[in-house]
Amino acid sequence: MLESKPTRNPSQFENQHYLKNMLYLGSIYKMTKQAIIERTIKIINQLPESKAEEISDFADFVIKRYEEQSLTFGIQSIISNSQSFDFLNQEVEIYSEADLKKKF
Repeated sequence: MLESKPTRNPSQFENQHYLKNMLYLGSIYKMTKQAIIERTIKIINQLPESKAEEISDFADFVIKRYEEQSLTFGIQSIISNSQSFDFLNQEVEIYSEADLKKKF
């Protein structure tokens, strides 16, 4: 009795080949945003629903982190360009080394 080998779905094989080539080419050439989106959609379409939800959750996490970083950078830019703390640069020294009782 001959055992049959599992056959691959041609579309899966073609997609895997395509993805490997894209990963290789991606390391040489910068992919456009649209190409990245299309590649990601092809991958997601091959996954079960639970894994697609994981990817969706991860995308939510990434966008929230990006928004937080953008907000933090914006606040830092506003603060660094403001004159609110300029008075600290003009602070008069009221103590000197002579005021120290012990030097370490």
